[in-house]
Parts: sequence; C-alpha cells; structure tokens
Amino acid sequence: MDIQAYISSGILELYVIGALSSDDMKEVEEVAGKYPEIQIEIYEISRSLEQYARLRGKELSPEVWSGLQQKLASQNDRRVGGSMINPSKSRDSFINGLYIILAVALSGVFGYLLYQSNQLKKNINELQSRLIQCDSLKDKMNLELDKLYAVSGINVKRTVLQPNPEYNSVKMVMHSDVAGEKNIMQILQAPGLNIGEVYQLWYFDDKNTPVPLETFTGDQLINQFSFIPQAKVYAITIEPEGGSTVPTLSRLIGTFSLM
Repeated sequence: MDIQAYISSGILELYVIGALSSDDMKEVEEVAGKYPEIQIEIYEISRSLEQYARLRGKELSPEVWSGLQQKLASQNDRRVGGSMINPSKSRDSFINGLYIILAVALSGVFGYLLYQSNQLKKNINELQSRLIQCDSLKDKMNLELDKLYAVSGINVKRTVLQPNPEYNSVKMVMHSDVAGEKNIMQILQAPGLNIGEVYQLWYFDDKNTPVPLETFTGDQLINQFSFIPQAKVYAITIEPEGGSTVPTLSRLIGTFSLM
C-alpha cells in the first residue's frame, strides 16, 4: 500500500471531521490499525484542527469536538511495537486537506453569487420589459383619451348608423370633427363575426362609387378612422380578413349619412 498517497488523498481529514460514510470510516480505522504512520497522521490532523479552531476563535460543533477528543485519546494511548507513538510535526497532509475543503467552500460561494447575479439580471430584464409594457399602455391610454376628447368636442357632428333590416340591433355612432379632421366611430352594439372576417369602412365619392377604407374587428369600442373631407356617406360591411376592394352588398350592415 502506498501510505503517502493514502495520506495525501485527503480521506484522513474527512475521517477526522466525520464527513465519511460508516463503511469508509471503518476502512480508515482498519488501515490505521495496520499502519502506524496512518495513526500518527490522524493524531496530527485532529490536534491541528483543534488548534486551528482555537486560534480562529471558532466553536467546533459538539459532534466534531467529541470525535476529536476520542481520536486524540485513542491515538495518544495507542502503542506500536510496545512503544508510545511519537507524532511527527508535519502538517502537510492536513493543509492539503484544508485547501480542498476551502476550495469546495469557495466554489459553493462563487456558485451562489453567480446564481444571485443571474437572478438579478433576470429581474432587471423583467422590470425593463414591464417598463416597456407600461410605456406602451400609457401611449394607448393617451390615444384613447384623445378619442374621447374628440367624441365630446363641441364642434363634433354625431351621425347614428342607419342599419339594414337584418342588422336592426346594431348601434354605432360616427363622430366627425371637421376642424380636427378626425372620424371617431363609437360601437355600442355590433353583429358577431365569424373566424376570418372583419368589418370594413367605406365612403362614397362624387360618382357614388364605394372607396375602401380601414378594416377593424370591433375589439375596441372607440375607433379612429381616416377623415375624408368630401365624403357625404360612409358604409360598413363584413368582409374577409384583409378587406376587399369591392364591398359585399349582401353583408352591408348600414350607412352613415353626413348630409
């Protein structure tokens, strides 16, 4: 057996602080019974650990302290070849073991700090994302306020939708602000849409030809549309998603007459 390699492995330090399994503890004790050098090293490690703890002002746990006292007593009383063991003053093995323990501890601390750093970065990213969302919500709220101001303006002309008979229950109001060049539609009650369908706004030109404008889904109760100064009549139809260039007259919901 390579005794020096066994001592340098750090297993004796783990044995002294009680960090081994019961099987490994028994193995160390069997090896120590066969080799006096192992006994001496265990004694030295136990005594050095005790002195280190005293110098550093650290309290050892009751389990470690009791184990050290037992090991010191047993090693001090043990004889090899009929004579008392004289421990060497070399503490190289203990220092090596201590370095290992410190390295593991520092690795744990570094890992914890890295984890905390990653968590902090994640929290910062989440906050930045929420700030962006807040800014976007603020812009939307300002836009909605602008629409409300436009709807409630003194010089705004209000036109109620004239629905086709099959859409009698539909209620919409067009608020036209000529000075501000804004058209705001207020949806009070709208017909349902099937998947892949949208509402589309139209206006009729001087030749009474329908001209396509914006499409919308009715998710918002107040919607702003293009202002056409020469428009006298607006109409709303239900069209396929993406809109049409020619209105589907069979799906004509109604008209707004501004005349």
